[in-house]
Amino acid sequence: MRNIFDEVERKKRAIWLVALLLIIYNSIRLLSIIASPYPIDQIIDKGARISISEYQEAFQIYSNNESERLQMPPDSFKIAILYSGFLAAGYIIFSFFLGMRKKFARYSILSFIFVEILIDIIGGIQYRILPSKISILVIILLLLFLFSHNIAKEFK
Repeated sequence: MRNIFDEVERKKRAIWLVALLLIIYNSIRLLSIIASPYPIDQIIDKGARISISEYQEAFQIYSNNESERLQMPPDSFKIAILYSGFLAAGYIIFSFFLGMRKKFARYSILSFIFVEILIDIIGGIQYRILPSKISILVIILLLLFLFSHNIAKEFK
């Protein structure tokens, strides 16, 4: 009986660990999107007082430079940034429910993964951009974890 209880506890801890790692990874991803147009050294130089209009101007310059570097239209780049931001926010929100072992959270995160893979494939073909190695590794490990037979039984 003790072995069964230990096994259940290990699975609960594993699910919470994955949920916390997802929250941390996507929080960093979200912060990198928000902070990209205005590097930290510029914020420090201005004494942490940045107006919305200054941020919009910096974001416009950033999006123009990056879209030019990636050889894609600025509007497409802005859509890609929005998509990435909403996806990261969705992962963060549903990761809390994943930690509580809710089945809808597992399915939601799986759908986010498949949407992300699909859009990365389409963007990769259209703009000749490969997804980062880290995001590929995260997706593969997450799929292996969420489709694992022992873990899948734990969701309510």
